[in-house]
Amino acid sequence: SVEAMQVYRVFAFAVSLLFIAQSSSAVPLANLIPQPNEGGKVWALLVAGSDGYMNYRHQADICHAFHLLKSHGIAEENIVTMMYDDIAHNIKNPHKGTIVNEPQGEPNAGINVYDGVVKDYTKLHVSPHNFLAVLRGDKKAMSGKGSGRVIESGPNDKIFVYFADHGGPGAIAFPQIALVVQPLLHAKDLMSTIKTMHSNNQYAQMTIYVEACFSGSMFNGLLPDDINVYAVTAASPFQSSYACYYSKQYHTYLGDCFSNHWMEQSDATGDLSTESLDQQYQRVKAATNTSAVCQYGDLSIAQEPVANFQGSTPVPAPSSSTLDSIPANPVSSQDSEMRGLILELEEENDSLRREELQTRLAELQAKRKWWDKLMSSILLGVAEGDGKSARRLFVPTVADPNSCTGPAVGHTECFKSVIEQFNTKCGRFDDYGLYKMWSLYRICENKLESRLPAVLDNVCSQNVA
Repeated sequence: SVEAMQVYRVFAFAVSLLFIAQSSSAVPLANLIPQPNEGGKVWALLVAGSDGYMNYRHQADICHAFHLLKSHGIAEENIVTMMYDDIAHNIKNPHKGTIVNEPQGEPNAGINVYDGVVKDYTKLHVSPHNFLAVLRGDKKAMSGKGSGRVIESGPNDKIFVYFADHGGPGAIAFPQIALVVQPLLHAKDLMSTIKTMHSNNQYAQMTIYVEACFSGSMFNGLLPDDINVYAVTAASPFQSSYACYYSKQYHTYLGDCFSNHWMEQSDATGDLSTESLDQQYQRVKAATNTSAVCQYGDLSIAQEPVANFQGSTPVPAPSSSTLDSIPANPVSSQDSEMRGLILELEEENDSLRREELQTRLAELQAKRKWWDKLMSSILLGVAEGDGKSARRLFVPTVADPNSCTGPAVGHTECFKSVIEQFNTKCGRFDDYGLYKMWSLYRICENKLESRLPAVLDNVCSQNVA
């Protein structure tokens, strides 16, 4: 029939477009894939959730991302940044006013990514509460804070969110500084904000990249596939992410493996309309062999060009890409400070400086032993002296830590209460301590939180760091 023939022609035309897209690298993907919501803006929210020189890499990542997005045509007024801003002029920084994200031998080696970055929110304004307010476009909540700028997106706009810091089960960290309780952005609160934004028609599509340990747990089993949000994480829900590019000159890690890989891939592509988000994901996943890069949410968004979220203006690509090589000295996030001290000690010849480094290393090793002993004592107390039960609380119950799927995190209110109790009675988390949060979460998961207050009163009074 005529109707059947028309259907066939439409189908054949669609198949031919797909064939062209797969076989021709000369035609930009953006010209082949129908682009809904044309005419909308691209908004970006870039967040480094850490402080301290040992966490240099997180702010370096964010600064690099700022320049990447801006160079690809995203308007500066549409990019909102949050970073503590204590690295560029830190006493430990040998080149004041400078932050670099890639070492010698890489395409962007030596480039000062700090230069020209507009810092909308710094110091204590970098918080979970403010992050969510900026994301949902709450100008009233941000009045009198930093620049006061927020994501003013509408129904035709796309949003790109990039976060770099430490993480725990279903949570990502923000600077603690003078606060007693560790500020955490919990997955439940992030999901609630995004769902409200979707209901309010505040965006057309959103893509989120997260660099953090256990970052997959922010979305696994929690992010719906029908609210136009696509998320990519540096690690599975059950493993650490990794720092990369140790610099002998700066005595710290300059970047994170996943973060550097996705930005280097975008830098190397030049014209981001020629690569889809899925192609970027697959290439970055293959290059990031230190942790399992995962994706969640509406995977159909991954078929769109990277340009739709990172900018459509082509820029000259570097002469080489780093994705074919293994980054120098990758190390798990929680071990980065210790490994950095060891590497610096190996290179240092000055006797006084060596003595300082050895003292700091000994202090760090002692603090890690303190954390191990403290957590063992807490879990043994919660398990009422049953060693076998206590050991089961140490780690998440998953057969393959590289798996992007598994039990979704929950127990948010319990976990918030446990973290508050711990901080109040036992002290603050350091980077290694944040890695121990899984054990505290497991207390909630096993419904043993009622035993915790008495255990903390007993254990923490005896274990003073």
